Amino acid sequence: MKLLIDLLTDIFGVTIGGLIAFFIARWQLKRQSSIEEKKKIENLKVIFDRIKKELEKNKGILVDLKGKFRKSNNARKDLWNWGLTYVNSLRFHSYYNLINTGLETLLPKDIEKDIYSAYQSLEDIMHWTKQAVVGHDFYQGFNASDNDSNNEFETIKMNINQTIVELEKILNRIKEYEIK
Repeated sequence: MKLLIDLLTDIFGVTIGGLIAFFIARWQLKRQSSIEEKKKIENLKVIFDRIKKELEKNKGILVDLKGKFRKSNNARKDLWNWGLTYVNSLRFHSYYNLINTGLETLLPKDIEKDIYSAYQSLEDIMHWTKQAVVGHDFYQGFNASDNDSNNEFETIKMNINQTIVELEKILNRIKEYEIK
């Protein structure tokens, strides 16, 4: 009989001890998860602020470039080189940081989409400008066509203007969003 009572006491003690250990472990995991979530949100806030500043800076670069290009109606090699210098100074560091950390998944889909669109437009301007420079050299070397070069130049000016307008809209939308 004593053996049976000892056995039941041991089983009861192990069961209670196991349940207590289980609840403590579960509480620790929840607490750790909560702390990690808070760290992610804090990191996202920092990166999001950097993105807003980076997009503002990139918009300023395009506004400056637009002003330089506006001074001429004709495509010239020196203007294209100047344009390349400007588009090569566009910054993408904060965006890449956001993507590499995977924190963009914590943003609302519309905000994440706006950020993606803004940076995609900046990349497009950069690539189009580089292509137009090569096109200018081709047109000037192949058939000495100022008309084709000037058409490329006008297209880039139009694209820069559209990108500036798009960046302004996106910046206004993401400035209104606050990470909680």
